[in-house]
Amino acid sequence: MQLSALQWLPSGIPHSEMTLLTPFPEIDHNTYPDTRLFRSSRRQPFLALTLLLRAFLWRLFKHGLRIYLPKLLHHPELLKFQQADLVVDLSGDTLTEDYGLQCFMSHLVPILIGIFLDRPVFLCAQTLGPYRLTKPFARFVLNRVAMISVREELTLNDLRELGIRNPPVHLTADLAFILTLVPATRVDEILVHEGIFKGDGPLVGLTPSRLLGHRFNPQEPRQFEDLMANVANYLIEQKGAMVVLLSHVMGPGVDRDDRIVAGRIFDQIRNQAKVRVVKGDYRPEELKGLIGRYDMCLGLRMHANIAALSMCVPTLAIAYSRKTYGIMDMVGQGDWVCDITHLSSKKLTEKIDRLWDQRETVRRELSRRMEEIQQKAKRNIQLAGSLVESDDIHHGHRES
Repeated sequence: MQLSALQWLPSGIPHSEMTLLTPFPEIDHNTYPDTRLFRSSRRQPFLALTLLLRAFLWRLFKHGLRIYLPKLLHHPELLKFQQADLVVDLSGDTLTEDYGLQCFMSHLVPILIGIFLDRPVFLCAQTLGPYRLTKPFARFVLNRVAMISVREELTLNDLRELGIRNPPVHLTADLAFILTLVPATRVDEILVHEGIFKGDGPLVGLTPSRLLGHRFNPQEPRQFEDLMANVANYLIEQKGAMVVLLSHVMGPGVDRDDRIVAGRIFDQIRNQAKVRVVKGDYRPEELKGLIGRYDMCLGLRMHANIAALSMCVPTLAIAYSRKTYGIMDMVGQGDWVCDITHLSSKKLTEKIDRLWDQRETVRRELSRRMEEIQQKAKRNIQLAGSLVESDDIHHGHRES
């Protein structure tokens, strides 16, 4: 999402300068070598709370008491927000209670700082909610941003029910649908490096995920890895497939590296000669190119699914949150979703059989729909540009 935004936003906001706020600039500088990175405080609770308080007091004094206290903003992060003509938030699906209150509050930090400092905040192409304990607070915050775009109808309907009336809300599509690919020659190089050859049989990708194990069975999360190994055995023995275990999440830290999960699944597969575990740390544009070579994808990570769908690869998605249903429905693929809470080898292999038999039809359907979906994704860029223009900004440059 971030890479797509950085690739496309200059077309909607000419002469703009982009700054990416990230909790991990020391890691992300490899992914964004041509972008200015700045450390976000949102994962440092004490600092984040301090900056929020300073931004709130600045607003209180300015609007309530008509007193301007610029010294309150003498912190590099607050100054970045104050200088920005637009704050684009790409929280994805984390503005929810589903991942815990700490995660929700962490992602609210930059949004609230932007609101307190009178910056237009654009919640871009997201899945928002559900909200339970935090419903009044979520309503309060969401009604104070400048604009919201959502990536599926479920969120659109939920925002109406929540009472979001103030900012305009637009139905678009996930920005990852328009992520620019690396050249085909680079994909060929990676395939050779990883020992993946089309002549070894149909390529079926499987996206490992440590997260789904905990959703499948919180007490015994590794049971999900057993299930994935059984599915891989089925694909190899019944479909003659070469199974590619390609991780889409590789950190930060070993605990969040799905390649560790991929290794454990590989250890349980009977015919390991028909399996390739992608071990390199590749950029999202490269991963999308690799996924585009699949004959079928079994997707456990949503943006791996989006990479496959955008390359017109028949995809069976395992849903651990409602975003999966919403996004699969948007591209006409609602039949090809399996719920993590009701999953078994039998149900999964039956769906695999059906998709395998219909894969060419599905590929054509995706091809027919993809231009429309990508236009919806590009709509986010147009909306960002309209926000900047509506603010009557006439600076020598524009910063987001």
